[in-house]
Amino acid sequence: MKQSEKLWIQNLARVSLGIPLKASHAAQLIQQSVSVFFEELCSLMITYSHYFNELIAETKPQDCNRIFQTSQPRPGLIVLKGGDKMIISLEGKTIRVRTVQVHINSERNFQCYDFEPKQNEVGAVIWSCLNDGQTVNPQLVAEHYLTSFLVSGCRAISQTLRLVAVASHP
Repeated sequence: MKQSEKLWIQNLARVSLGIPLKASHAAQLIQQSVSVFFEELCSLMITYSHYFNELIAETKPQDCNRIFQTSQPRPGLIVLKGGDKMIISLEGKTIRVRTVQVHINSERNFQCYDFEPKQNEVGAVIWSCLNDGQTVNPQLVAEHYLTSFLVSGCRAISQTLRLVAVASHP
């Protein structure tokens, strides 16, 4: 069982036993959830990137992703694809994902996603994407929001943005 699932079940047991959630315990639960979500998301992206690279390395080595873990000043993960980079960082209790296209003297921001925890009526921690309101978990974030970057870098994101713009303005 994943650590995030254990935290969720522990909270369900607490509710079932009628144990009230103190403010200090609620803050601790949120902080634990942030750490676990962030670690799981980074681990998934590392695993997905490595496996993706294994599959394409022989035929298209130039399309392989490079991964760097950061710790200071902010913990995170950087995935590079050519001149494009995706930065997964922890900012307080928000997990922020930015995609940037790097040129010689400049950067062009493509997209930013923010994911935050909230507690529901029984005190369980629920994660959502602030951009679209969807409830998420680390696997959904990796697979739904981030893996297109592994294939196409910022090209996939700019195409997605154009499709969204066309769909929202008929």
